[in-house]
Amino acid sequence: MREHTDVLCPNIRSRLNKRSDYASANCVAAWSGERIYQINCFSGEQVTVDLASHTCTCRKWDLTGFPCAHAIAAIEFNHENVDEYVAHWFTKQTYMASYEPIIYPMNGADMWPNTGVIGPLPPNVKKQAGRPKKLRKRGLDEPETGTKLKRRNTTTTCAQCGMLGHNKRTCKGQPVTQKQGTTREKLPVRKKKSTATRVQANQPLGPLGPMPANQT
Repeated sequence: MREHTDVLCPNIRSRLNKRSDYASANCVAAWSGERIYQINCFSGEQVTVDLASHTCTCRKWDLTGFPCAHAIAAIEFNHENVDEYVAHWFTKQTYMASYEPIIYPMNGADMWPNTGVIGPLPPNVKKQAGRPKKLRKRGLDEPETGTKLKRRNTTTTCAQCGMLGHNKRTCKGQPVTQKQGTTREKLPVRKKKSTATRVQANQPLGPLGPMPANQT
């Protein structure tokens, strides 16, 4: 850092160059009067910059002391140096002054003097009634977790009475009688061929029927 010749710190200079490039490509300044400017951005954003009080209606310059892209557009429109509008705590001089005093080293915890005072104890834990919860309460803006999907925008149909809004377990109505002609006829079950039949079918046929296995 001592060999750095710029007024601002290297990281601050890099951030300032990026904001300057963004302001040149996306922001257009218009002088309103005195040192007040109106900034119109291609994204549709419109803000007001006051160079005299170092403020912008986006509040970034006010909170950080670092000129925002809107302020840089107004400063460059006025043909001024942007470095003069950066807060002094971003300069190299302030950085070097903060590390100028000696930072004295400190011994480890095993060499600290013993005061004889008992350390703080954890609070007494009282067991609450009921089963303890394993999951914490999530905020309204946090996504839900779990493998089960909730049934939303669906209606349950009862299999006993055919009504909507409940299921068979909570049904209190009469079961629906099956209408005539709605039963489906059962198809005949195909019987499997026995092992002897399959073996006999695989044997070669002779003039009088299947030949024995030892004569093939």
